[in-house]
Parts: sequence; C-alpha cells; structure tokens
Amino acid sequence: NKNSYLGGILTSRIGLNGHQNYAYGLDGIFKLHGEDFLSVRVAQSYDNDSSNKVFSVRPSFLFVNLEKRSQKGIGYNLAYSYSGDQFSPGIGFVQLPSVRGFTGNLMYNWLPGEKSRFFNYGISLNGTRFASVTNGILETMIISPGWQMFTKKGYGAVINAQLDKEGVQSDFSISDSVSIKAGNYSFKSI
Repeated sequence: NKNSYLGGILTSRIGLNGHQNYAYGLDGIFKLHGEDFLSVRVAQSYDNDSSNKVFSVRPSFLFVNLEKRSQKGIGYNLAYSYSGDQFSPGIGFVQLPSVRGFTGNLMYNWLPGEKSRFFNYGISLNGTRFASVTNGILETMIISPGWQMFTKKGYGAVINAQLDKEGVQSDFSISDSVSIKAGNYSFKSI
C-alpha cells in the first residue's frame, strides 16, 4: 500500500592491503491496519578477518518494531533489536554493538479541540533493557514515566521521571586519578 515500503542496501570497503568488508541488508515499513505499522531491518556483514557463516547470527543485525502511530488515544511502540558480536559494517557504525534488547513505549494522548491553545497532551511509560549477546550481562536499562504537552504554535513541555541502570563490563579510567570499577550503577533523574 502507499504507506509501506521495502528497501535494500549493499556496501563494500576494500582496502589497499586487500582487506575486504561487505554489508548487505533489507528494511521495510509495512502498514498493517489503521495506525498500526511494522518496521523490520535485517543486515549482515562479511569481513575477511572474521569467520563468516551466511546463516550465523554472529555477523547479523535484526530490528523489529510494532507501533501504533496515534496522536489521540492509546499509542504504543514495541521493539526488539539484536546486534551480533561479529556484525561489523566497514562503512558506517553500530551504536550499540554486540547487544540484544527490548524497548517499549505505551502512551495515551488527548486532543483538546479547536478552541484550545493546546494541540495535544498525554502521558507515557517508556522502558528499555539491553544485555550483552556474549554473556547476557546487563548493558543498560531505563524506566521512565512521563507527561508531555504541545501547543498549536509549536511550543512544548515534557517532564519525565527516569531510573537508569548501567552495567559496566570492565574497569576503565576517565583520567589518571579517576577510574570506574566494573559493576552495575543506578541513576535517578527528573
């Protein structure tokens, strides 16, 4: 239908020293019904410095997202993402390498009407959890309830309470006098 698409990509990087890296993938957004959409991205990389297997998940990337794009009433966004420990596109970057995880957003929005100065306002609950694909240890987790409003003139305000938990896999130094030890760290913010 006119609200869906399917696309593909193929990249290659060949170094003067003979090193070769290829990445290929497909992506698409499909309108399922009404305001419900499914997004899918699948990619794989080939690098002559790695043991490459076509049907292995180690050099692969997967993203699946189901969402209801609604400015009024209930909306949602549920996503799963996987980035294998050998996925390495030679042209470009991977924001969160070697992780798998879920992201979920649940929201309810109101449209106050033509006479109001507000375009919409609503409440939301957002959550994210990513873990390492190699050992299952927590990388990051976020839980965030919130409220937002937007005016018809384009102004807006958002307030969120947020709980973050970060898993540090190994010790590292920020400077000569400051080092961070491996472990889980929690943060709260508004």
